[in-house]
Amino acid sequence: MKKSEVVWFTIRLIGVYFIYLAVSNTVSFVGSIIIMIQTPELFEKSFGILFQSVLLIALYGVLGNYLIQNGSHLFTVLNREN
Repeated sequence: MKKSEVVWFTIRLIGVYFIYLAVSNTVSFVGSIIIMIQTPELFEKSFGILFQSVLLIALYGVLGNYLIQNGSHLFTVLNREN
């Protein structure tokens, strides 16, 4: 395998890992929402944590989608010969 093929494979593999993190955080977030619905006093106390979870889900989703579909900027950085 050439270096460029290894770099593309690594970029796509990292993208799949980020998508996995987004999906697993989404499942955790949905579970937290279900628990929060059952006990409404938790909503006021855990709003910051839930907001952080939403940001992480969005970040992992965007990064994973970018790396799986394109990833050209990261490819040029990793494929330099010097």
